[in-house]
Amino acid sequence: MIIKEVEAKSIVNSNGEECVEVSVNKNFTGSAGLDRFNRFSVTQLPKSGSIVESVNREFQVFKGMNVSSFEDLHEVESMINEIDGSGKFNKIGSNSVLALESALIKGMSSSEQIFKFLNPYADDMPQPIFS
Repeated sequence: MIIKEVEAKSIVNSNGEECVEVSVNKNFTGSAGLDRFNRFSVTQLPKSGSIVESVNREFQVFKGMNVSSFEDLHEVESMINEIDGSGKFNKIGSNSVLALESALIKGMSSSEQIFKFLNPYADDMPQPIFS
């Protein structure tokens, strides 16, 4: 899949919490909540407005990139680490990265179910086990 467009926007999830949504080529979207509890970042992140602005500005570097395999996400993360410069996604936000990668995986697996794309040997979708 050739990345033609990357766009982030602020949305509200079903729990009424602010989230960031990243769309790739206007067809594939991924979203994730904002990291406000310092689990991934050293510093607490600002409201999504500034993250959305940063993502929309910084993620334009991916335009024209061919992402066709799961391994290509390593290159995407490496580029984001260079852009961010903090080593812990303090500028971009770890959930923005998760949202982008979710959208990319959906785009790469558009002709099949995501679990089949991730594991071509799987016959059925994995079922969660709860106790």
